[in-house]
Amino acid sequence: MCAKIAVTDSGVGGLAVLKKLEKRFPFVDFVYVSDYKNFPYLNKSNAEVQLFCKNNLEIALNSGADILVVACNTMSQTGREVFERFSTVPTFFVEPDVEKIKRLGAENCILFCTQLTAISDTIAELNTYTANCVVPLKNLATDIEKNIFALKNFYPKELNENYANRPFIFLGCTHYLLIEDKFKKRFKNCTVFDGIEKIVTPINSLLLPSDKKQSKISKSFIGSGNLRAKEIYERVISV
Repeated sequence: MCAKIAVTDSGVGGLAVLKKLEKRFPFVDFVYVSDYKNFPYLNKSNAEVQLFCKNNLEIALNSGADILVVACNTMSQTGREVFERFSTVPTFFVEPDVEKIKRLGAENCILFCTQLTAISDTIAELNTYTANCVVPLKNLATDIEKNIFALKNFYPKELNENYANRPFIFLGCTHYLLIEDKFKKRFKNCTVFDGIEKIVTPINSLLLPSDKKQSKISKSFIGSGNLRAKEIYERVISV
């Protein structure tokens, strides 16, 4: 039996994570758990988000997932306790690699993220190392959602701003992965980190040699936003 990885998100950013993981693990079955019915999570209470997380977790586990990837910063921050308490499979969170930023030196990095991520305890502390390491982009994730079927012609105004000249750029929101090419063009002399590499090695260590010999794999979309997620994947992500 082929190993199965579940990826969950409320918005569309998780679809970019799904695509990247498919490239890294082409021998694995994938299931995408979408909760677009309750999107966006940002305007929900902590109790509501935790309830949504528990529901998404149950759907993922019922699908037979062997590994779970939480591809939503709000889920990772507000609902982390839910996943850590109730998940019965290895669970990974796509989030800014704070330890790598510290190793590289915060003064050499720019972390682009949402406002909610910027004020979280683990991220806010980076600005104690050097000013302006963390740069919240207030509306970019929402703008990406609004322009999801026209991303080819979408260029965020935020990339026209002047930023400190630093060699390392971190994308701290999975939505930003959908326009990663535009970040790389804007910061063409920098190394851009997408946050996926942090979870690839530990996931790979969990897969058996027999898993890596599978050739017939499947991909399914489930949850409250399954039809929309599938449409976006087919029209935007996989092209």
